[in-house]
Amino acid sequence: VSWLLLFSVNSIQSCKRDKEVIAPLSEPALSKVFENNILKTEYFYSSSKKIDRINYYDDNGHFLFAFLYSYNTDGNPVLKKQVDIQNNAYYQTIYTWLTKDKISKEEDMPLYGTDSAKIETRRKYEYDLNGRISKLIWTDILTDKPTDWQEFSYYENGDLKLFESYNNAAM
Repeated sequence: VSWLLLFSVNSIQSCKRDKEVIAPLSEPALSKVFENNILKTEYFYSSSKKIDRINYYDDNGHFLFAFLYSYNTDGNPVLKKQVDIQNNAYYQTIYTWLTKDKISKEEDMPLYGTDSAKIETRRKYEYDLNGRISKLIWTDILTDKPTDWQEFSYYENGDLKLFESYNNAAM
């Protein structure tokens, strides 16, 4: 299952004992995730409160790879690059937006080898009348026909009720 994760830090503040609020950070921030005292993930935030980079580490705390993010003027991610320890990009995802708050598609491509810069995976989004994702569709790169998809339904209050997965090969 592939999910677009939109990252944003709403507010980073600190309070002194006398309840005086310190202004939000104007410098980049960093978050770390540890499992059994071993560093697993690092999140680097820009001064605009967006994730710039996520580093991933193996079970021994050694660097595996990182994702680097680029954003459009609306603050939506438009590019995610996967890089190695020397910051060499070897894979990327391009995000295309229908409107400021609705993604229309994601396209994945390797940046090395014989398939370098050729789209290998495409996911498209459809929305219901309330602006919620109603369908996530994986399409064949050559024919643009659906190969797999997920359909989403919601309760009246907007909470997700159900999502079902389908495979075109089973149809």
